[in-house]
Amino acid sequence: MLLVDDVEENLLELETLLAAPGRRLVSAASGEAAVEALRGSDFAVVILDVRLPRMSGFEVAERMRSDAATAHVPIVFVTAIEKDPRQVFAGYELGAVDYLLRPIDPHVLRTKVGVFCDLWTQRRIIERKNAELEARLAEIRTLRGLIPVCARCRKVRDDEGLWQRVELYLRERTLAEFTHAICEECARELYPELERGEEPGG
Repeated sequence: MLLVDDVEENLLELETLLAAPGRRLVSAASGEAAVEALRGSDFAVVILDVRLPRMSGFEVAERMRSDAATAHVPIVFVTAIEKDPRQVFAGYELGAVDYLLRPIDPHVLRTKVGVFCDLWTQRRIIERKNAELEARLAEIRTLRGLIPVCARCRKVRDDEGLWQRVELYLRERTLAEFTHAICEECARELYPELERGEEPGG
């Protein structure tokens, strides 16, 4: 998650309250640093101070909402000054999911952040599952086209132009496992004595 505040003591307080195993905390002391930190990173939530020098928390939120890469990231505004209901409403209009006033209730903050972290984790799991599914579907689609098969030995030519046994070709592209058996026609041809009720090799 991204923590944004221009007061070092406030950042230390947030880091102390929100530190947890496996949780990555990134701190930014200005709006510009926050925008830079957001580039190329996927945060579960941004804890954003309203009053920042040069670029306010509201301006950071506007930048986030105008960028498709960060538009979905939840924003929790934190302030000790902007208690005017109109300012609070303005924060919500910018897409904030919450607006907390200092002094912060540790339990409230941890609970809210925990929910967003869980949602982020679930989203990543779903994205990974979808990617795996797409990969499986791509494998299946490759088997729907024309497959060159040697008319004599029945080997299959792969995408790189190499010839290989059909079972190896399918094993690399599907979840199928192969076991060896012999059909009745081949059994009669290879072991005619079985047809006559004799012992093999007799």
